[in-house]
Amino acid sequence: MMKIKLIISIIFIGLFFAGIGCVEKTSTINEVRVGYQPSTHHIAEFIGMQKGWFAQETGVNFTDKEFIGGASEMEAMMAGELDMAYVGAVPAINAIEKGLKAKIVASANNEGSALVMRKDFNYTKPEDLIGKKIATLQPPSIQDTVFRVWLLDNDIKPEDVDIKYMSGAEMLTSLSSGAIDGLISPEPGPTQAVMKGIGKIVLNSSDMWMHPCCVVVFSDEFIENNPDLVQKVVNTHVRAMNYIATDESETINISANKLKISPDVIKTSLDSGRTKYNPDPRLIEAGIKRFTDDLISIKVLTRQMNSSELFDFTFYDRVTK
Repeated sequence: MMKIKLIISIIFIGLFFAGIGCVEKTSTINEVRVGYQPSTHHIAEFIGMQKGWFAQETGVNFTDKEFIGGASEMEAMMAGELDMAYVGAVPAINAIEKGLKAKIVASANNEGSALVMRKDFNYTKPEDLIGKKIATLQPPSIQDTVFRVWLLDNDIKPEDVDIKYMSGAEMLTSLSSGAIDGLISPEPGPTQAVMKGIGKIVLNSSDMWMHPCCVVVFSDEFIENNPDLVQKVVNTHVRAMNYIATDESETINISANKLKISPDVIKTSLDSGRTKYNPDPRLIEAGIKRFTDDLISIKVLTRQMNSSELFDFTFYDRVTK
């Protein structure tokens, strides 16, 4: 069994089929548009879509679209092109502060990124990165934020590191060619770099701080107009998160098919334990608060944000009851 640090709430199986916390408003919508990114952080989305659970449990058609990073994904949501998103907490927080009317309804994963350097790079301490080219996802991303704050915590100005922004695929190509010295990216990028023989993991993001990562977000309008459907989606999300723990083989195959990479890469990534899966949004509340403070410190946010602006715990609380 893969060695993933899974802390999943025990849920009665019947809730996934019967639905919990009945609400009076009935949805008339016929399609839900979902955003996701090509990362093992979003495995619950892959499972829910591939197995048809979202559609089966709601009676509504689900379509999804891949984004290379959370910033562009949140831009699409702000433009009204998405109803729901599996996305990093940082781009979600930033978009909500900038005017997006949306809420986090569940957690998708914690941690799950790593700092990878060229195989010949002698990394011994944070100061070794000064003046070096380090790639990460477009800001504001989880990886860029965690990296910048970690540099500051080690008395290094982020501008003293040559931070490059690119997609996960571009990072691997650039590392292979020597165009960059290192990268910090979500899984399975670090595992791919190691298995391709082009890099070595020198630090897990959990060593920087044990941070929340990706979340499930719905627009406020969608929540208001379709609360029964949102409840069924959250029920199904929890079901998919539990499936990660209980069916290793199919989880790997579904993820490999979605990401178009080898099942061996997915298995090695999951076995590493870098990515933790827990759907409970209340367990990440303190971490999200820290992110808002961090984003202010690196001048991404202009003000403090409270939990009521960012979360709607209603739907997950019904699941646990």
